[in-house]
Amino acid sequence: GPNFFGGKPDSVRVDGEGRLHLKLKRRGKRWICAEVASVRRYGRGTFRWTLASGNRPLPPSVVLGLFTCAGEAPPDHREADIEFLDEGTPEVLFSVQPAEREGRSRRFPGALSPGRSTHSMSLRLDRVDFESGPDKGEVLRWTAETPVEEGPASAVMNLWLRPGARPPEDAHVEVVVERFEFEPE
Repeated sequence: GPNFFGGKPDSVRVDGEGRLHLKLKRRGKRWICAEVASVRRYGRGTFRWTLASGNRPLPPSVVLGLFTCAGEAPPDHREADIEFLDEGTPEVLFSVQPAEREGRSRRFPGALSPGRSTHSMSLRLDRVDFESGPDKGEVLRWTAETPVEEGPASAVMNLWLRPGARPPEDAHVEVVVERFEFEPE
């Protein structure tokens, strides 16, 4: 979408406890979105993000993405996604790109947990296993019976706006990532 991503400390920063803060910030007439991609490239294995407590449900126009991406390597950039979005009701989306093909995506009702939560995807030779949920409560699980194309990809986290949308003027939209880890297959 037509998003502007900024790298200044007001949209992406690491606090004194080593936690990553992704924040939407208004600068003039523009909303600046946050994105961080790992320099390290990963292969098959489990990508796991732990989000800190204190995160709020996201406004309808905002999407949090936790995903893999090769960037320069079509087709579909070796991308698998966990996204939190609201298209009338809050949802968690698991997908393997291209997501519009049958059996490559699944939506679950649910919002970003206000407590500590963990979200993972395990890229296997023949499938991708997804999990998402609060540390205490129901965990969503789904398996895409299709693999991500073989090859290295970065781990990416972003907080962005759906095309043409913007958060409410007084919205404080920030997500705190407590930890990211990768376990090779």
